Amino acid sequence: MHGVKRPDRPKTQEEIDQEREKIAAYQEILKVGMNMKRNKVYDDKSLLITGKILTINPEFYSLWNFRRDILSSLYLNDGESDSESKIENEETKTQMRESELKLTFEAISRNPKSYGSWFHRQWVLVQFLNVGSGESMEVVEKELNLCDQFLTRDQRNFHCWNYRRHLISHFYTNHLSNTGNNDDLVLKREVEEKEMKFGLKKVEENFSNYSAFHHRSVYLLQIYQNNDTNNDENSTNSNNSKCCELTTSSTLFQEEEVSIDKETNNNEELVDEDENENENEIGSWCEFQERIQVDLDLITNAIYTEPEDQSAW
Repeated sequence: MHGVKRPDRPKTQEEIDQEREKIAAYQEILKVGMNMKRNKVYDDKSLLITGKILTINPEFYSLWNFRRDILSSLYLNDGESDSESKIENEETKTQMRESELKLTFEAISRNPKSYGSWFHRQWVLVQFLNVGSGESMEVVEKELNLCDQFLTRDQRNFHCWNYRRHLISHFYTNHLSNTGNNDDLVLKREVEEKEMKFGLKKVEENFSNYSAFHHRSVYLLQIYQNNDTNNDENSTNSNNSKCCELTTSSTLFQEEEVSIDKETNNNEELVDEDENENENEIGSWCEFQERIQVDLDLITNAIYTEPEDQSAW
């Protein structure tokens, strides 16, 4: 972890002897695990052996790959057509998911910067958790709380930050964007706003946290990336010039009076809708500018506080 030094003291003879015993035991079980990998042995014993090895050495990415092959063979390539068997299989998947989450938690606790451990945890949730289910929301909330704990211990653990964004993206924003339900789109925006606030909280705790700044930039763009105003250069330039003139009166957004016959009421309604849409677009662009200014102010304060710190720059 950042700023935490490892103890610098000579080991006692007893500690050296214990370490040698552990190394010998590790080498013995490693031989068994690698033989299983070579022979493509996909069974419960292989899971047991790889689990023991990875708990000791979370950096062994080849064993994480082998473990995923075992899980895929045993639980994910299910060709059963009988409904009762499928229900039983789903229950087994849930048990395996919890087992794998426990294993990766132990591995990450041993080494919070283990690439293999974080990736395996991410893979397990994608494979063993159904997006959009009530269960998935409950599990993801627990995972987000776990991220809070890890980021309290090390605020700049980018593995954890990436994992958090993956959870939000896979189980919330991507799913909610594709349902076509307005309520889901509102919920998507609320989730993104929540992540913006979480990033701000971490910045305020430590402005040297470049991961938190990056987190805010990701969701700031996501909130407005679907806004046609941001994707239309001409509209953007026009709205930029009008932004400072924005008021609550919709009449300011009318470029000229439209002369329409009384018989064409439908056309009048269309014109009104276009004007309202234009007003909303300009309002959105102004809000976007204001949100950017908040982060610019944060960065400015950070630079004046500690000009040599790289995070703000």
